[in-house]
Amino acid sequence: MKLILRDHFRRWWWVWALGAILQSTFCWFSSTNTPPPKDFFVSMFAIFLGPFLVQFDLQRGFAKTLTILPLTTRQIGRAWWLAAVGLPAIALSLLAFLSSGISHLFHPTGNFQSEWLAMNSIVSLLFLGTGFFLIQNFSNTAGGSWWDKLRNTVCGILWGGIIGGWMLISKFVFDSPEKTMWALGIGTIATVVGWFCAKQLVMNRANFRLASQRTKNSRGQYKAPAGFGGLPFLMQTTILRSVLFGFVILGVMTFWMSFISHDSIRVLFHSSIRVQVTTSMIATITFPLLFVGMIQIFLIVFQMRFLRTLPISPSVLAATLVFLPVISMAVLCLIIVALTSPVAGAAIVLPVFKSFLMTATLAAVAILLVVSRGLDILTYFLIIFGCVLSSTMSILHGGNFPLWFKITLAIVIIGFSFVLTRRMLTRSSHAYRNPPAMMNTWGGGWR
Repeated sequence: MKLILRDHFRRWWWVWALGAILQSTFCWFSSTNTPPPKDFFVSMFAIFLGPFLVQFDLQRGFAKTLTILPLTTRQIGRAWWLAAVGLPAIALSLLAFLSSGISHLFHPTGNFQSEWLAMNSIVSLLFLGTGFFLIQNFSNTAGGSWWDKLRNTVCGILWGGIIGGWMLISKFVFDSPEKTMWALGIGTIATVVGWFCAKQLVMNRANFRLASQRTKNSRGQYKAPAGFGGLPFLMQTTILRSVLFGFVILGVMTFWMSFISHDSIRVLFHSSIRVQVTTSMIATITFPLLFVGMIQIFLIVFQMRFLRTLPISPSVLAATLVFLPVISMAVLCLIIVALTSPVAGAAIVLPVFKSFLMTATLAAVAILLVVSRGLDILTYFLIIFGCVLSSTMSILHGGNFPLWFKITLAIVIIGFSFVLTRRMLTRSSHAYRNPPAMMNTWGGGWR
């Protein structure tokens, strides 16, 4: 077990160094606030230093490789639990108290928020444990039952939700003692179950399946399907998938807002309060657009080797890669405006358009990164870092910049991405290489 932990942290030391800097910086400024912060935004860094890194290792088949060691599946699973939950929780807590203590020495007039730091450490531990519990329940659904596929789908949605929606969850869950107790109770159960059932993390990924679950070859005669393929099929399925995913995530977030804050849902349905309606809709649609945009990028890139065999020019292929996610998000935005305009009126058009500019620009730049570098760890990190950074920059979705400047900047960046993508398609082979566990990006259990 020690060798597994040592190897894991040796390979991810640079991520931990960056996470330690961010954790110390945020705790430095948050711990001396008076009154203390009501949310636990700092805990968001935990998920990227624990289960997120373990998920990357599992996608590369580490679970199956480690079964050759003289260890039981329970020991291997608990080693991963320590790497994803136990040790990160201890390290983040020590960093939080240490940085806050040093900050208090330089600012003795401020109050040392020991209660907030202790609560933040508990939230980080349970947040890590919940994330480990979700990736633990991913399984290889090839030949599995409908229950396995349903479990993978539910866990995948929750896994994506806690990664991207933690700011929203942290803002509203901890605003009352009742909600806090429910959240801590659920997190405690998930963390404890993850420890005692840690062997499932290995068994669900190392192809340990019963004979009744194994796939069987079909004896029926193959018949070529009738229909169309190529670019028209890709465009139709991509746009349809974007709209459906957008509606699902939009519905889930609206339901979640109604559950965690009754005031938020009342604001959405009172057209007389225009400013509150607009603000709520911005918070509601930004994450779905980002999530849908990122999904379409990965799904299109996975078809790169097939698309390159079609009788199309590099310009057409580059235009498909860059503009298809943009068009998909544009269709989704038009539908959102059409559905929400009776409630919010014309005031919702501009916020939706600004969100579209931001996410469309991110999608175009992400395509360029994937084509030029391939789907390696640094590419994933740059895309995630760009999404996080864009939420703090107001040049496209806020601020005092004129609208014509934002539109011009977005067009220039998208056009620049198209030109460079076309160039990379003819001069680089990174995009045509099979990424590790390519079908495992969202399912999490194929290996």
